[in-house]
Amino acid sequence: MKHIIAVFMFFLILIAALIFNSASSSASDHGMVDNVKQIVVTAPDSLQLHGWLHQSAFEREAPLIVLLPMMAKTHDSYDPFIAALEKYLKDDPYTGMNPPHYLALDLRGHGLSQRSDTGLVKYDQMKVDDFAKVPGDVALMIENLMADDEIKVDSTEIYLIGASIGANSAALATEQINYAAKLVLLSPGDDYRGLKPTPAIEAFNGKTLIFASVDDRYAAQSSNNISLAKAERCKLELFAGHDHGTNIINNDPAAMTKLIEWLMR
Repeated sequence: MKHIIAVFMFFLILIAALIFNSASSSASDHGMVDNVKQIVVTAPDSLQLHGWLHQSAFEREAPLIVLLPMMAKTHDSYDPFIAALEKYLKDDPYTGMNPPHYLALDLRGHGLSQRSDTGLVKYDQMKVDDFAKVPGDVALMIENLMADDEIKVDSTEIYLIGASIGANSAALATEQINYAAKLVLLSPGDDYRGLKPTPAIEAFNGKTLIFASVDDRYAAQSSNNISLAKAERCKLELFAGHDHGTNIINNDPAAMTKLIEWLMR
């Protein structure tokens, strides 16, 4: 009897091990996010810029999605987007996109990106000249990541997603990151704290998606103006309500789905 029980337990353990290995292999094959690590880069003016890299477990070069929050928000405002895209890829791993890395930033003056050798930099005290440095900060963070041999990034699939001030910054960052392929602007402005995205959109050769809410009137009008700057490569989507920036996708599942499906194309 003891012998039979021992054999039975052996097979139970063996089956459990096979199930675990199968699940682990599946996750690795699909290349879902493997780990998250904090990245710190020093800007030319000594400001410590902070980003969070959600690194893909995909074993070959993977796309990079760079996430720029709106004013007063930090990197974690994109957590719902990352979760939604990961679920999308898990449910349908044959989308055509290799599971990406995500780089979510605390913009200059926000979150942990406030400390410099000369003291704290706070977004509500920043001047136009300070905001002018943000696109360069973004480019510096991307270049730093691209230079890391341990992080395999497909340089033909770099996507920038920005909200409000982050949207304007993302557009202007494409002037310094000339290999960006796609750009998503959530509630951009014609002129936000001196950042004017239209010339950058005119020069950008990738594809651009623009979201705004109809009752968020300045953003809606600006989005229309910006989309017309290069109508053949810009897609504009307007949504009901007042939501601004990342609130559009975080509060409206249909908007989140449209964004993800556009990225998959």
